[in-house]
Amino acid sequence: MALETGIWTVSANGSNGDLSITSVGLNGALSGTFFSQKIIGFWDDAAQKITFLREINLANDPASIQLYTGYRFTDGVTKKPTITGSFVAYEGAAKAQRTDFGWYATKA
Repeated sequence: MALETGIWTVSANGSNGDLSITSVGLNGALSGTFFSQKIIGFWDDAAQKITFLREINLANDPASIQLYTGYRFTDGVTKKPTITGSFVAYEGAAKAQRTDFGWYATKA
């Protein structure tokens, strides 16, 4: 199943916002925004896996990039498309003792 474009409602480590998938190319390349910040990444249709980089403040702080990975499924209760996974934050947004955080999204 292809990844649905449009707005997804997100919770990432307790912060709530939107994931907007604007395009998914034939080669799986995707683009959009996450919490209104640019993302670039890939959609693996066979694995139902999304991987993307969130560019928080790339020009002034290259370490502010976050790497997200998630898997799409249909929730058995709500019947809504859902993605759940984890992300890695780097210096400035994390500490060596904790760099991995959870996130999930449901199709709005």
